[in-house]
Amino acid sequence: MNSGSIRRVAALVAVLAMTVTTLGAAAPAQGRGQVSAQDEQVVGALVGKLAERPAGLPGAGAGAARRLAPPVSVRLDRGTSRITATAKLQATPTAAGVSTLVLSTGTLEVDGENSTCYASNEWTTPTFGTMSAGFSRNGATIRFSLKTLDAYDDADCAFVVLTNGDRTTTYDALIGDLNPVYAKAKFKIKNVKLFSSKKIKLVPGVWTKLDVAFKNTSNVDATGVRITGKGKGVKVRTTRVGKVYSGWSLTPEVQVKLLRKKAAKIRFTVRSGTGKGSKAITVRPRKAPAKALAGKYRDKRGFVHFRIKNGKVVGFRIGALQTRCGGYPDPYTYTYNHYTFPTKRIGRNGIIDAKQKTRLFTVGLEAFAAGKKVTQAYFWYSGPNRCFASARFTAKRAGK
Repeated sequence: MNSGSIRRVAALVAVLAMTVTTLGAAAPAQGRGQVSAQDEQVVGALVGKLAERPAGLPGAGAGAARRLAPPVSVRLDRGTSRITATAKLQATPTAAGVSTLVLSTGTLEVDGENSTCYASNEWTTPTFGTMSAGFSRNGATIRFSLKTLDAYDDADCAFVVLTNGDRTTTYDALIGDLNPVYAKAKFKIKNVKLFSSKKIKLVPGVWTKLDVAFKNTSNVDATGVRITGKGKGVKVRTTRVGKVYSGWSLTPEVQVKLLRKKAAKIRFTVRSGTGKGSKAITVRPRKAPAKALAGKYRDKRGFVHFRIKNGKVVGFRIGALQTRCGGYPDPYTYTYNHYTFPTKRIGRNGIIDAKQKTRLFTVGLEAFAAGKKVTQAYFWYSGPNRCFASARFTAKRAGK
């Protein structure tokens, strides 16, 4: 890109644009610049339809192949770092009617009734013969597509000029605003699991919590995020997630109830004020498991102890569990601690899935209890000073 040529075009177009009094005064197109207050406003692209022709143009001697058919579309896409434009001439150019097309983006300055678009970047190509990098032609239509960091410029106007090779004669020009288009949040549901398995079997008529893992794949910080679901033969309770920053991955729990004794399809949707993402899964029925027998339970290492009494887990205690605290920029510290969990009823589906939240810490317990065994169990602790501990285990009945 030649900075000298940019200055020459800027000066040239400054003269041309002095009589364009509406430049910059047009209202944004419907829907542009307006987003839900629930999501962060991030400019995803700058777009414009260049249709203002300075007075005195097309110039004398400008044949149809040296005239622009308005509008010229321009887009600076920040998501893909790509600039695209489409310009149409009033006739297909020939060797005898060749001209140089100059595409420029820049900043608008208004002085009274005069508006001038000063170029900060430009791209040029001959309209006939070998096209410059990024340009292509099909008949009278010239297209431009180039991946460049210039797509991130804070431009607010653009223009296209048709001129001769040394830019001493201007045949035609079109100028216009570049208006912001705000990016939308995008979510990708990666998977839905029950006890780390994608093969989900539910006891009909029982509410069951499923883990729905998703990611905010956009560059928009989304708030008011919620997860919904629908399907024939199922009910799904809405889960409110709150704010999900750009690039974050989360795995909230969503409660689901199968209403019939046959398979059903559920479509889960993560949505915010501006975006959404969906995924469909199939759930299948299973019989209710045998009730967990009352008695004492422990794991094979003797670290986990609890009782099952009247269909509840009581006196849960897990010991000698490594706890990691701290982190960057300081080194981790490790201690070994004992933790407890409050009494929790076992569901008719055999599932224990509960949390205890206090002002200082949170603990969680998930497990499947049936007969004399407790399997797929997971305990975790999160506390102050970025302390965390977790353990997976199985336990068997060890006595009455």
